[in-house]
Amino acid sequence: MFRVLNARQLALKYIANVTYGYTSATYSGRMPAVEIADSIVQTGREILEQVGSRFLWKRTLTGGPLGY
Repeated sequence: MFRVLNARQLALKYIANVTYGYTSATYSGRMPAVEIADSIVQTGREILEQVGSRFLWKRTLTGGPLGY
């Protein structure tokens, strides 16, 4: 199960990275889609904040470092 979830998150990371690069690129002569690029960054930031708060909450419940 861990391998499946890890593969999914890696695929989502690649898609977000490629989409961000494509929409924010100005070197190829295209007009950048700044709103889309900013939206990708904001969504990534929100996900990281959610994950961070969940780990902090779990650490608070267990009273120690997280075990993997």
